[in-house]
Amino acid sequence: MLATNQILHKGRYRIINSFDENETGAMYEAYDTVSNTNVVLRESVGNFGKVANPTQMEAINAEFAGGAQVLTKIKHESLVSVQDYFSEIDRQYLVLEAVTGSDLSKFIDSDGDRPSLSDVLTWADQLLSALSYLETLSPPLVHSDIKPENIKLTSGSKVKLLTAAISTHSGTANSASQTGEPSADAAFNYRPLEQLWSELNPATQRVILNSYDEKSAGLLMQSLDARSDIYSLAASLYHVLTGSQPVDALDRSIAILDGKPDPLKSLSELDGTIPQEISEVFMSAMAIRREDRFESAELMLQILQRSEAGRPEGNAAKGPEMSGEVSVEAKDAAIQSEIASAEAELLEKQTKAEERQRELMAEQARLAEEQRNIEKRRNELETEKEQLRVANKLAELEAEQARRRAEEERLELEAEDERQRAEAKIQELQVEQARRRAEEERLAEEAEVERKRAESRLQEIEAERERHRAEQKRIETAAKEESERAEKRFKELSEAQRSLNESSEDDQNLLEIEPAGYGSQNSDEDFELHVTDVPNGPSHKPASSGTMSLASEEHTFGSAYADMDEPSGSKGKVIAMAVAAVVLLGVMFGAWNLMSGSDATPPAASVQTTMKADQPSEPVTVPSDSLPAANTAQPVESEPTAAANTADAEQLRLNEKNRQLQLNAGQVKKPAPTPAKTPPPAKKVTVDDLIHDN
Repeated sequence: MLATNQILHKGRYRIINSFDENETGAMYEAYDTVSNTNVVLRESVGNFGKVANPTQMEAINAEFAGGAQVLTKIKHESLVSVQDYFSEIDRQYLVLEAVTGSDLSKFIDSDGDRPSLSDVLTWADQLLSALSYLETLSPPLVHSDIKPENIKLTSGSKVKLLTAAISTHSGTANSASQTGEPSADAAFNYRPLEQLWSELNPATQRVILNSYDEKSAGLLMQSLDARSDIYSLAASLYHVLTGSQPVDALDRSIAILDGKPDPLKSLSELDGTIPQEISEVFMSAMAIRREDRFESAELMLQILQRSEAGRPEGNAAKGPEMSGEVSVEAKDAAIQSEIASAEAELLEKQTKAEERQRELMAEQARLAEEQRNIEKRRNELETEKEQLRVANKLAELEAEQARRRAEEERLELEAEDERQRAEAKIQELQVEQARRRAEEERLAEEAEVERKRAESRLQEIEAERERHRAEQKRIETAAKEESERAEKRFKELSEAQRSLNESSEDDQNLLEIEPAGYGSQNSDEDFELHVTDVPNGPSHKPASSGTMSLASEEHTFGSAYADMDEPSGSKGKVIAMAVAAVVLLGVMFGAWNLMSGSDATPPAASVQTTMKADQPSEPVTVPSDSLPAANTAQPVESEPTAAANTADAEQLRLNEKNRQLQLNAGQVKKPAPTPAKTPPPAKKVTVDDLIHDN
């Protein structure tokens, strides 16, 4: 509820007080600061109330604005005009004309004097004229909320019907019937059955429809029309005129369905002063079925006026009582006078009625002309509307064409930019292609140079191989000669040893040469010379794997003597001969290494002579350069892998030959050689291999 002095609509309207309030809104007396007049604000709460979201409130305000705009165009002397409308604070407001006076409900709520029949009929004429005006609008409007509270009584027996409750939606009802909420106020008694229909439960609806034929049932469920307002107006005036609230249409329908008479009493039954003709007009207007009522407010107005014309001026029930003292002649004269007066009055009323009839006919003709003008104007408006629609369509098409032209220009600009980017990209690709061709040419030139370099290197490798093969042949020849000399020398030494063995019977010494690590390729070899006591006669110890023994069953470097009793001078001779043999072997292998071109230094070798005699002697250590050693010369290194493999294989062959010579020179039994790993076949060197290696 708005507070006093509250300002609305951007400061234009100031609230003075509130004089009506219910669940649908309130009525306020306000002051218009623009026109400097008092107005009435009709407040309406939307269907969603305060819980409506912004979208719903926007829809409600738009619907309200559309209906209010129609109401502002209503201009009739018996209708309260709507001057303005606005929405604020989630509420909708209609600005109404301020009407002084009270509404007709004052005759219902108080026990004061009732209005006269003449006054009620005068009000009925004004209100029916207002409803007839609403019917002529395009589209026709239905008030749908006529009740004594909405009829304002002004000065001079004038009434005005509030237009704030008029529904601008054809066939719909305001207030309770719109919201779907059952009405509990007195307005329920002023509404026709079709307006209450939506509030009835389905069971009641089925019961009522069972008593209706198809046509009547269809009319019952149709939208509200002028006949609905006629029922409400007649029920409101019925209540004001008789002081008795009319029975609502639902109770009347149920009573009739039960076979009972209509519980609604006629006006003449409630008040005998009311003529039967007037009562019948009101009862016809309040018929339960819509088809039994007047078709229009204009038709009811005409019939009601005819009924008024035939109504006697006086009321016999209210005439003065004749005194018994009055004579019969006086009574007759008075009666005749009254009859003459009544006839004159009736004639005058008939004349007025005829004039009124002519006026009505002229009014109907005028209305018909206005209707034709309205139809013509409507057609013109439709034409203008169509032209406007065509113009709008053309404007839309022109705007669409302009938009398309702008879009085409934009696409052309984008295409031009894309073309320029493509050309730049093509140029970049061409430059990149030229650079790649130059790079390929450079790589081809470098490959050609590398190929020539590889061919030159191959030639050098082949020359190196030839030189190596010649060197190998020379080494083999020298080794063969040296082997022959060593063999010859060993034979001489063997003869000398044999002679010594014959002269020595007591002691037996065994001389063994054990090369350390024999059989390992390209490794240092150590040789040890041992003189060992062998008791119980000469014997031969088999050489272990990788050990060469110079004492054997057939050829020995020295004889073993068991229980040697020879003088110390013979022992000295034997030692001297062993040392000489060892020195000779060292010299021979040193020369061998020198001829083979090896830079490697043979590993240290030691020769120890162990004597089992009465006089102990120190072991004799022979320098490593005087002992025979395997040729451990490193192969000639070369860049290609194939050449290195060939040199390694050749070196293996030389080492094997050296070991064979040593076995032959020592004239000992050759141990079972350890099978050497077969070197992989040499891979043929190509130009591509050399290029990749580089």
